[in-house]
Amino acid sequence: MKVIYSEHFQAELFCVTGCYTAESKELGRRFVQTVESACLEIAADPLRWRVLEGRVRRCLVHRFPIAADPLRWRVLEGRVRRCLVHRFPLHHR
Repeated sequence: MKVIYSEHFQAELFCVTGCYTAESKELGRRFVQTVESACLEIAADPLRWRVLEGRVRRCLVHRFPIAADPLRWRVLEGRVRRCLVHRFPLHHR
């Protein structure tokens, strides 16, 4: 399934990655790998995860505070439309 990343998602990913990278280059790299891995799993089977609200589903990303506010998406017209909203501290726990 094709994944479409919203501009909002891309901007937040860039911002959060920068915060993790400022703490440690390795931490920033691991964060990006973890999110990319989760997005590949979502694309492979987007209906596998729990419905959050309406047609929006969620996937928790472990090992990073992003797990407090999960990756969110909805499937429209055979495509996964991504939206990521963060309300979590930008510091690794």
